[in-house]
Amino acid sequence: MKRLEEFNRIREELLEQGYKENCLSVSTLKANIMVLITTVPIAVICYLVFLAIHGGSYKYTRLDIVFWFSIFVGIVVHELIHGITWAVFCKKKWRAIGFGVDWSTLTPYCCCSEGLAFKKYALGCAMPTIVVGLLPYIIGLILGNYFLAMFGVVHIVAGGGDIYILWMIRKAKNAIIVDHPYLVGCVAFEK
Repeated sequence: MKRLEEFNRIREELLEQGYKENCLSVSTLKANIMVLITTVPIAVICYLVFLAIHGGSYKYTRLDIVFWFSIFVGIVVHELIHGITWAVFCKKKWRAIGFGVDWSTLTPYCCCSEGLAFKKYALGCAMPTIVVGLLPYIIGLILGNYFLAMFGVVHIVAGGGDIYILWMIRKAKNAIIVDHPYLVGCVAFEK
């Protein structure tokens, strides 16, 4: 409820200043479907690139309990990176950041209760997929490390919701972006 109240306060303030709102949000279910549609092909391509470069020359590492535990830790780190990045730009710093899990879809999330300029919001949206997905994949690809490459691939897929949000906000470059209080995505306020 607190998130909804804060969102409504910011919304009213921006509307009074002459901003128009554009809801760029979807349900968690639709976001998860879009993740599969958009990132699974990317994951397959990443896997095939790894095989094309390393073929049978890389040391195969069985993806066991250690791998899946590292994936879980990576998910927590992913959400923390959202929070850290957005907190840097928020007036209230960490007090503007919230974390949780949508238990109906087992989807963890991080939300920001302040409005941010497009570039700041987009950076906070993109950083986890870059840091926990793309960088480990590239390092694993360079080193021929299957474990690290597949860790990166899983986290590129896990960042699919963020990639979808970036796609939804791509035209709102002059907007103040506010996280939606209960849907995946945000509301863009533009003059």
